[in-house]
Amino acid sequence: MQQLVQNDHLYAEQRKNSAAALLFCHTCDDRKRYDIGQKDLKTIFRLGKNAFLKNTANIASAERQLDILPLYKAVYLLGKITYPSRAKRLFKWVWEFILREDPDTWVKERSTYDGYMKEFTLYPLGWLTMAAIELGISDISYKLYQTLLAYFDNHAGAFFTNVERDTYDIITNAHLGLLSMQYGRTDIAEMTGKFLESIMEDQGGSHRLLLRRDTSGALLDKAPEKDSKLIRIDSTIQGQDYFHLGYAISYLSKLFSHTGNRRFLNSAIAYADFVQKCRMDVFEFPGNRKIAWGLSCLWARTEEIRYYKALSIMLENMISSQYRDGLWRYRKDSGITFSILEDYNLDLTSETMIVLLDVMHELKM
Repeated sequence: MQQLVQNDHLYAEQRKNSAAALLFCHTCDDRKRYDIGQKDLKTIFRLGKNAFLKNTANIASAERQLDILPLYKAVYLLGKITYPSRAKRLFKWVWEFILREDPDTWVKERSTYDGYMKEFTLYPLGWLTMAAIELGISDISYKLYQTLLAYFDNHAGAFFTNVERDTYDIITNAHLGLLSMQYGRTDIAEMTGKFLESIMEDQGGSHRLLLRRDTSGALLDKAPEKDSKLIRIDSTIQGQDYFHLGYAISYLSKLFSHTGNRRFLNSAIAYADFVQKCRMDVFEFPGNRKIAWGLSCLWARTEEIRYYKALSIMLENMISSQYRDGLWRYRKDSGITFSILEDYNLDLTSETMIVLLDVMHELKM
């Protein structure tokens, strides 16, 4: 299927340079050269919104035995784009049919899954809690957040990754830290921010970023090859899961604004500095979504042109990756099982639009 835009002038320039040279070069500081088109972003958002609404119109039905994957971000996005009645219907479906009004049992059941579904058990529950807050469903948001708090370790100052309670990771704590900040638990938010800070401080300038600690406090560096992306980002290898970096940058930037504590902004910058070590595909869609979000947060708080330049290239790639029908899709050779590819595509579209909403907010569009 043809894509919406084939404008690659910035992307072509990016390929001639290393990520470090482009992102952190302070020459050519003319912002106009890298200007981000407000009209372009609003256009692709409108197209995406129409496609998203069409594809979620009848998604919750007894005929589809859905997992939570295509739904947990979709219900949050519906609330953000002011479709509360549809959002509440979908949320009710998730709460009653998938969670069965018992989130604690649902979390424990997911421990039998493989890969990401098992390893990041709490992550989708965090999105649903944010959705409940957005929709004003206070009784359920309270129940969901209490379920998540049961996995917070006061000694480590971090949320466990999953029900095994044996590791703490970056993205779970960035995500649930942001949720805690929104929920009014600044104490929890600050502890998770300090946890993310300590993870970066203990890397020792390596080309690899280790993503987890165990309960002894040690950074994890051993896993079967098939699970290596669950514990590290190797900046010398393409195809890494860069979203860990992007969420950390976004959250720490927002935590700085919330608390006024400069240490959190410095930590966000440290995570952004690691981006410069990564291969060129750090700029490519879909892996760059959360990186773009993070850089928009840093630009809004520092006005350093290096973040704006990199962000403009990432958004250019995001624009050129939207299909004519308004959706964003994974490639068919992405390794995702075909039977669930459309669910993944809906999840991809939902997250891309959530990122665009926040990017436009940070850029004051």
